[in-house]
Amino acid sequence: MTVPNKEKDNGEDRVKNMKNEIFKNVKENLINATDKLHTKNPIVRSLMQLLPITSAIDAFLATKIENIKRDRLWTFFEELDKGELELTEELIETEDFLHAFFATVNAAFNTRRREKIKMFARLLKSYGESELVCDEYEDYLRILDDLSIREIRLLCLLADYEQNENHGPELIKSIDTHRFWQDFLEKAHQQLDIEKDEIECILASLSRTGCFRVFGLTYSDQLEFSGRLTRTFYKLKELVKEFDVEKLGTATD
Repeated sequence: MTVPNKEKDNGEDRVKNMKNEIFKNVKENLINATDKLHTKNPIVRSLMQLLPITSAIDAFLATKIENIKRDRLWTFFEELDKGELELTEELIETEDFLHAFFATVNAAFNTRRREKIKMFARLLKSYGESELVCDEYEDYLRILDDLSIREIRLLCLLADYEQNENHGPELIKSIDTHRFWQDFLEKAHQQLDIEKDEIECILASLSRTGCFRVFGLTYSDQLEFSGRLTRTFYKLKELVKEFDVEKLGTATD
């Protein structure tokens, strides 16, 4: 009976030693980092302090976060610097513009996808090129921030169909949509890898943004789901200088 106990003790010792070795290696790899991650949440701080290498992890996370923010900010300003910039010295010193600027940068900081960060930059450029007031700009910024890449690609695909019907941003009648709706669903399914019934659910949820309007279409004695893009979507599309759909990746990104 003593042998199994000894083997069990040896096994537990090996696991313990392995854990200690892992912590030691991680600490040695991170120990040279000096910046601290200061969280305002006492719960998060308490959880982090449960780890034996909290200070090293703090520094590691702070460095990683700063690198991520720096990369995103670089992408933002690189896009802002492209082409003609209609922002004047007088404009950028106004309170309204500074408010719009910091709100846009904050949205870019919290965005993983580089193409969407570029959209934020182009939206800010439009502030000086359009007649938007600060409140209107905030509305469009909030809409863009709320849209996922998959939703943007879906809306752009639908826009292609509407424009092919020669309606463009004009509000189309429900009777017009039945001519392309099933073809649109099939193409969205193939290109974005989304099930057809899910596509309609996504579109219905997009009414929250004001970019899509839902209506029922009676056709062949059946009630079919359909809808149309709104002026709000086409205005947003104009403000960000078109959506570069080819660079937006897959629907699951």
